[in-house]
Amino acid sequence: MPKERKASAWESNDEEVRRLFLLTPDDLYFLRPVRADAQRLYRALVLLWARVERVLLSETSSIPEAVIKHVSKQLGLSPAVLLHLRNPLPQWTGWSQKGFYVHMAKRR
Repeated sequence: MPKERKASAWESNDEEVRRLFLLTPDDLYFLRPVRADAQRLYRALVLLWARVERVLLSETSSIPEAVIKHVSKQLGLSPAVLLHLRNPLPQWTGWSQKGFYVHMAKRR
């Protein structure tokens, strides 16, 4: 069962959601090799959540619906593709995990 979290101040402000959870061109380039739509949306959510909340998630059930909708719209996907996520705990290879941390470090 996912741990309950406190609501952040930005959650009630649509403009803040759009500003904070904006995929950059570098983010889109980083996500491009991911072929499965569900995995691409999942990884985009994990990436942006880590950037904004400073927490690395293993599953997306605690992410507010407004964030999921906004991120999926940027990718041209339906939020429903997350239902097709085969493995919510990603089996990232060493390269992709290292790539994630390198990508996050570029943003600092």
